Amino acid sequence: SVSVQDLLAVADESAQMLEYSSQLEIKSRALTDTAAKLRSANDKLTQLSHQKDSFLSQISHELRTPLPSIKGALGLVLSGATGQLPDKMKGLVTIAASSCDRLILLINSILDMEKIETGTLDFRMKAMNLSDTLNTALVPNQPMATPNVWCRCWITCCQTLLSFQTTAERS
Repeated sequence: SVSVQDLLAVADESAQMLEYSSQLEIKSRALTDTAAKLRSANDKLTQLSHQKDSFLSQISHELRTPLPSIKGALGLVLSGATGQLPDKMKGLVTIAASSCDRLILLINSILDMEKIETGTLDFRMKAMNLSDTLNTALVPNQPMATPNVWCRCWITCCQTLLSFQTTAERS
């Protein structure tokens, strides 16, 4: 025979099981909501990634297209194909040609984002003279810096620095 005490124990266990079931249902709903939020966030990230890829593709086309013509024209002018240049003008055109080369490298670096993201960008490190590197950046700005004593002093001080490691070549 079943005693009242046995019935109360079964009722108590049933109540506990209903409570656990209710808690599991609440947690299940919370997990479902979290999964939906994660799917939504993932969809947004995927959309942003596609927009970024589209933007980089647009930059590649819009910025790269005129650069070969500019570089070629500056090369022709520097070679004397358009006539002899005065020394002062030749210096400025040389700076412009060098800046064009640097712009091409900069655009290529921006476009290497995909390789960086996938971990496939190969860096070839080599020692470089810091003075030469700084001169590459400072010489195009020299006409604006000439009256500035601090800039001349900075260039002189940089020429005494040692070399450093950098990514000198792209792969």
